[in-house]
Amino acid sequence: MNNLTLITKPSLKIFNSVFERDFVVFTHQQDNFNAILSSIKNSSNRLLSIVIKSENLISQIEFKKEWRNIPLIFYVKGLGKIRDLWKTINLIKELDIIFFLPAENTEISTSISFLSSLGIKSGIYFSKNKKPNYEALKDLIYYAFYPRVNIGDIQPFSFIQKNNILTNGLNFSSVYFNNPEKYLWIDTNGNIALTEENMNQKKFLKTPLTELYKIEEDEDYKKELLKWHEHFLKVDKCSACPAWRICKASKEYFCDEDFQDFMTEIVDVASDVQSSKNNKRKEIWQ
Repeated sequence: MNNLTLITKPSLKIFNSVFERDFVVFTHQQDNFNAILSSIKNSSNRLLSIVIKSENLISQIEFKKEWRNIPLIFYVKGLGKIRDLWKTINLIKELDIIFFLPAENTEISTSISFLSSLGIKSGIYFSKNKKPNYEALKDLIYYAFYPRVNIGDIQPFSFIQKNNILTNGLNFSSVYFNNPEKYLWIDTNGNIALTEENMNQKKFLKTPLTELYKIEEDEDYKKELLKWHEHFLKVDKCSACPAWRICKASKEYFCDEDFQDFMTEIVDVASDVQSSKNNKRKEIWQ
């Protein structure tokens, strides 16, 4: 059996259609977390995380003690007022939670740095049709890769840092669950899509959820996994891009010169950090 993680909305029908699978569940409601956790456990599956796409600032969210044992990812619009956030900061630090903030946010660097300095996990996400704040994001690259003290993980930098890109390629879109080598998106009718965008466009595979164990035999699935070969056959901008090692053309639809420069700088910094670690002299008593 393959080990693909399933991305879906809360659905007993979906949970009960498979066995011993990892689930990431997207929801807009904040009062059903424990119900989702119980439903997945009762179906003999495992909850990897609950993802909430919120229109709120972090300071506007009402955090609860009951969330302590539930892995959560919040997509938010920003940090909000520090004085309001400070009232719940101790509870937030007790939770298994990651906050993703929009890359176009004018205060993205200071907001992420603030959270990370408190040991709170965070990340950036790219909004469609909105220009990222690249100047601030580049500051974050160096903050994430060269921290002076222990800080909370910052995605996708931490994901890249924890994988050796000098010897292995990776797809940073895994951070957003958009990598069909690891994740599949399931709608409430049990249809399977390769990515979130494919699901929104209702581009589904022929293989039904009940035959998920045979997904590797699906022609469209196999074609998607080999799609990256096309870039080298055409010798296009992706195949010549230094950031190929961390992107694999997963953001081709989004990529422009600024994005390419940003991704290339990540590769340069990550390579420098990993090279330094590899060349570090081993101490006598180590």
